[in-house]
Amino acid sequence: MGPKMIFNVISLLINAAIVIFTLKALIGFFTVGGKGNMKVRDYSALKYFTVLSNILMALTALVMIVFNVMLLVNAQASAHGWAIALKHVGTVAVMLTFSVVFMIFVPSTGVKFMIEGDSLYMHLITPLIAAVGFMFFDPGPAVGWWFTAVSMIPMLLYAVLYYIMVMVKGPDRGGWEDFYKFNANNKWYLSAAGIFIMTAALGALLILGRNVFALGLLA
Repeated sequence: MGPKMIFNVISLLINAAIVIFTLKALIGFFTVGGKGNMKVRDYSALKYFTVLSNILMALTALVMIVFNVMLLVNAQASAHGWAIALKHVGTVAVMLTFSVVFMIFVPSTGVKFMIEGDSLYMHLITPLIAAVGFMFFDPGPAVGWWFTAVSMIPMLLYAVLYYIMVMVKGPDRGGWEDFYKFNANNKWYLSAAGIFIMTAALGALLILGRNVFALGLLA
């Protein structure tokens, strides 16, 4: 078994783990409820970017699993460019979750509160293994730099939703509380700028990691 096939098997295991972890977390919300900072039940969990980003990640991992299996059957096969580009979008989303949690929230709440229960997977394990898988093991070509902009779409869509539900509607009018504290002191625009820069940086760094590595072993 050559390096390409070994890398593909590792990619398959990582993608399968992502899907399993995400399903476990979703089932938990509808059975026992979340823990720590995700202490919610049922469909209310879907208002969090953490949950939405992990669902997106799992869907892109499922797409990659199809190509992983194809490569096992035919050693000459490889993932299409659009599939690895989708994986990039999902990976950026969960890495944004990871970065916000550990750079913004953990310093004030502590680590334990942010990784209790299935948050361990959604905040920590899934983002890290997704990044490792995308950069080092997923089969397929290098990713164009312009996908840095494409990978920002989930964040931008959620930002619009969050602004409407928190700043426009608010909890008194059927909206949401500012549970991410992005509008602290009415300075939502500073939070928006920070998240925008963070997402772009993550997208570029993941592409850099993959493309440099892909030149030698994955392309």
